[in-house]
This record gives sequence, C-alpha cells and structure tokens, in this order.
Amino acid sequence: MAKITDALYTMDYSIAGIPCQLAVMTFYSAKADSRADNPWDYHGYTEAEVMVLDRKGYQANWLDKKLSKSDRDQMENDAIESYVSAMEEDRYEF
Repeated sequence: MAKITDALYTMDYSIAGIPCQLAVMTFYSAKADSRADNPWDYHGYTEAEVMVLDRKGYQANWLDKKLSKSDRDQMENDAIESYVSAMEEDRYEF
C-alpha cells in the first residue's frame, strides 16, 4: 500500500485512543443562494472526502472500521472545521 501524498490537508487525530491522521482528499463548499431552486443550494452545503491514515501516512482501513456512524460524522466535522480554519489563516478562498 502506498503512502498517501495527494491529500489537500492532513491533521493529527485519534480514534479509540489510537493516534492517527485524517486526510482531507476532496473538499467543496457551496454558499447559500436565496435564488436557488433546491434546498441544498438555498441553504448551502459542504462536502469532503476524509480518509483515516496511520501516523506514517498510510491508509488505515482497520482503524476506519472502528468508527460508528456518529463517530464518523464527528471525525468528518472535525476535519472540515480544521481544514477551513487552516485555509482562512492562509487567506485562501475555496
């Protein structure tokens, strides 16, 4: 298995007390648009693909399997929040 090097952003994290990394692989954010004809565009939304990596940067499917649905939602929210914060610090527009 190859080391993941094409992530947009990585951050340190832990799952079930096991240190790991989260990698944001894709990210898209749509701002709210009051002229939109569907609820997603009207309210705005954010999509991101987040991958669980071991501490060396390799995909950790075995660790990913330990996540419940609520844990996965929290993990994705944490990764998105950290990514957006990092981009705002760099004054990067996405």
